[in-house]
Amino acid sequence: MVAWVRTLNKKGWSVPDWPEEYGGTGWTPVQHYIFNEEGQMYPVQGLPDFGTSLVGPVIYTFGNEVQKKYYLPRIANADDWWCQGFSGPDAGSDLASLKTRAVRHDDHYIVNGQKTWTTLAQYADWIFCLVRTNPDVKKQQGISFLLIDKETPGVSVRPIQLIDDGPKVNEVFFDNVRVPVRVVARESKRQKGTQDPASAILKIKGSEIQQATAELLLDMVGPYALPALSKSDLESHNEAPIGPDWVATIAPAYFNVRKVSIYGGSNEIQKNIIAKAILGL
Repeated sequence: MVAWVRTLNKKGWSVPDWPEEYGGTGWTPVQHYIFNEEGQMYPVQGLPDFGTSLVGPVIYTFGNEVQKKYYLPRIANADDWWCQGFSGPDAGSDLASLKTRAVRHDDHYIVNGQKTWTTLAQYADWIFCLVRTNPDVKKQQGISFLLIDKETPGVSVRPIQLIDDGPKVNEVFFDNVRVPVRVVARESKRQKGTQDPASAILKIKGSEIQQATAELLLDMVGPYALPALSKSDLESHNEAPIGPDWVATIAPAYFNVRKVSIYGGSNEIQKNIIAKAILGL
């Protein structure tokens, strides 16, 4: 996986969606489509998109020049793996209710709190977190975007065991973690206007399409989906698969995408945004 990303990076293709000045390709939408289609035809896999699609764009949009020069090349070359620290025990779709605090002390923030459902945190080198830096303003304000080295003293990770026995998500704890002020990528001081409802519409339709496609595949393969073997199961399984070998991952994929209408702001929350922004309710 890492070798493939670094091979792409040598060609300038590992972060094709980024602006050219930060390592992107400057391709047209059609070129991006062709590249993605060709990549999906071969058994190659890139890194999780936490670095390339989530924190990278925040850094090149809001970060200072020092942050851009240090972090962006390392993301593009897979030198650093990232995970996302947004959700907390009482802050999922209502992300503004997050409780993780960061208190300024000289040239550091002291971070205390907990993040949950943190995907692949056990492998990540860094975690980007939303933390509350000003508790005296409305809850949608006073939130900062911190970049935290997971090797910093006080950071600990505990796996959450899922029903499929896969340790994919985790709890991440911060106990008096000292984070240099220089790694604050963005601080929310005030809000202007209202949220664009287009993102809410896209979230709803995107999750519905993913779930409908997964259900269609499950219906199509019928009883052949019953063994429900994951890709790692297939690699260590001694018996021949039941039916075509490609159907073994259909059931796990179906159950996995049930989550997409919940994470990133549940569809019910997205409908509230649409009702407020478009209908004025």
